[in-house]
Amino acid sequence: MVSQSYSALGQTTFQVDDTVPIETIVKALEGPNVEISNITHSGHTAKKPVGSFNDVLHLLDFSKGLIMTTGSAKLAIGPNNSSKKGVGDSGTTPDSDPDLETVVPADQLFDLVVIEFDIRVSNSVLSFNYIFGSEEYPEYERQYNDVFGFFISGPGITGIKNLATINGNTPVSVKSINSTKNSNYFVSNGGGDNPAQDFYLQYDGYTKKLTAQTEVIPCETYHIKLAIADARDDILDSGVLIEQGSFTGISKLDIEVAFEHEGIDYAVEGCNKGYFIVKKNPEWIDQSSSFEYEFTLSGTAVNGDDYTFIPGNTFTIPANEESVKMEINALIDGIPEGTENVQLDITLKCGGGTIATASAQMDIHDEIEFPINSIVCKDILMPINTPVDPRWTFIWDANAALSCTDCSSPNVQLSNDADFGVHVKDNVSTCETNTVAHVVVQDPKAKFTYSIDPNYPTNEVSFKNLSVNADGYVWDFGDGQTSSDASPEHVYVVEGRDSVVFTVSLTASSFNGLCKDTYDSTVVIEPLFIPNIIIPNKSDTLNHEFHPRGIKKGVWRIIIYNRWGKQVYSSLHYNKDWDGDDVSMGVYYYELVNPPGDRKYKGWIQVIK
Repeated sequence: MVSQSYSALGQTTFQVDDTVPIETIVKALEGPNVEISNITHSGHTAKKPVGSFNDVLHLLDFSKGLIMTTGSAKLAIGPNNSSKKGVGDSGTTPDSDPDLETVVPADQLFDLVVIEFDIRVSNSVLSFNYIFGSEEYPEYERQYNDVFGFFISGPGITGIKNLATINGNTPVSVKSINSTKNSNYFVSNGGGDNPAQDFYLQYDGYTKKLTAQTEVIPCETYHIKLAIADARDDILDSGVLIEQGSFTGISKLDIEVAFEHEGIDYAVEGCNKGYFIVKKNPEWIDQSSSFEYEFTLSGTAVNGDDYTFIPGNTFTIPANEESVKMEINALIDGIPEGTENVQLDITLKCGGGTIATASAQMDIHDEIEFPINSIVCKDILMPINTPVDPRWTFIWDANAALSCTDCSSPNVQLSNDADFGVHVKDNVSTCETNTVAHVVVQDPKAKFTYSIDPNYPTNEVSFKNLSVNADGYVWDFGDGQTSSDASPEHVYVVEGRDSVVFTVSLTASSFNGLCKDTYDSTVVIEPLFIPNIIIPNKSDTLNHEFHPRGIKKGVWRIIIYNRWGKQVYSSLHYNKDWDGDDVSMGVYYYELVNPPGDRKYKGWIQVIK
């Protein structure tokens, strides 16, 4: 939100100058690759509806540009201290504009203001940014449809096209963007009659920054018409702010980098040529035109030394041709130079000095690069991983560890990493190189430990994985259950009173499971068993204490109640030693809880005497 202090600053926050000549303001809209000429201004001009604006505090989405209104440009200056600010010039006599009337055909137009000019763009897309605001918000946003249009006509455009739309189809107006319709584009600026809504801009509402855009033919001239009007009456003002310098030509010049032989994406000295393919954009409508480009070649590779000399600094894509190809033929110079590069920069010039550019780069190598990085499992006979493709020929350096020297993927059995020299030839391009195959030996080792948290029953086991050189794990807990977690937790379901021994197996693997190791260990599980009968009798050792199995002594807390809910025994650290001596025979109820409170067991216990 904008703070109250902005209103006190008045014009210093949002400044409007209506004395600047229209030609100067419109020319300031020019951005890269655009030239504006033949500027005219018509409509109701007596109230000075056009000016330049400066949003000093940068509170809008852009800060400078042209403001064009249906009343007085200076009435856009905040604070927003009126809900119905405006000045009319039409009276009751409606205006006529055939283009705006197609946008709001059901409404009469008033206070019409029009700016027209010609524009030439040296790129294939014309774009500009704007904000539309109005005093019709919010009270009359469903009744009065004040409207703005950005109309373009010229080569390749059928008739007259309105670019002031949302998503290419909904015209920008009060009714189409407001607090309830397309509200994601809308900014509420208060009602103007509440001091708490005292903002720096007078309009009660305005859009976020919108962008108008259309395809054009580079270097052709188009006619632009900016038009704004009140709808149904001339009372309340609306305005459009157009960003200074935002009329731009967006480059769609296209350079494709290609190579003589598929599968090698760089030029190679003597065996794989590279190509810069400069294309006419397929969206350009007039493919029958020829285009002349200026070009420069740069980079670490030198024209004429590292590749066949390319003369001149211009080339032309002829009429009815889609592209032109520039060949980069890298020369064998016998000098190890590593990777070099060549960059092509192209420029399309139109009259008036406007420019569109594009660039692309390709690498040049002394020879093909063919890195071979292979993985095998320790002490297991496995092939070196190379492409099984008839286009490649491999001749391996003599080595006793290799099963063959004239095959693509010899078998090896290794205990440690090793390097093997190999000559690689591309049978398609005739490119070749001497390289080294680096073979990595993987040796996963499986191991684990386990623990039982005294805060939990002894059938809940946590496993800690101590494996090394592994990235895959398969656990077999010995009870028919498995897991692929690195360090899982497992709950054994065991019935009865006797302890049970399980054999737990962990298989650790790497290299997509091809390299494996297995480790086994036993786990002793004491089942969770809570008795329901005790017989206090000091003469024997059976069932004379309430002795739950499967929990640790001195850890869990217990409460025992009689049948009327009265507590007869409790312990915060139960030692499994309550014998019922201090109570009469009968049925009692227990609640057994672990310290974290997430394991609770309730039941009954019968005391027999």
